[in-house]
Amino acid sequence: KTSIREALGRALFGAQRYEQASEEFQAVVDRAPTNDYALFCLGRSLQLLGRHAEARRPLALAACMQPGRRDYRIYRDRARAVAAATGQA
Repeated sequence: KTSIREALGRALFGAQRYEQASEEFQAVVDRAPTNDYALFCLGRSLQLLGRHAEARRPLALAACMQPGRRDYRIYRDRARAVAAATGQA
């Protein structure tokens, strides 16, 4: 169930277990591709793993789905910038 996996992802993220958190959020996104929060958390988990190029897509989707969320836009822009600066783009 996506709500359980999202809660588990949040707990793993809070425990700084970003690889496992990203797996849970990816599972939520696979089942509910319009879940902007799961997309955002997936992107943040990937960023914290240093996988900025991979983080760009879920963060961009989350920002497009919720254009009023400033935090979504900030992290989307950071992922783009870091990916470009490190040659991940």
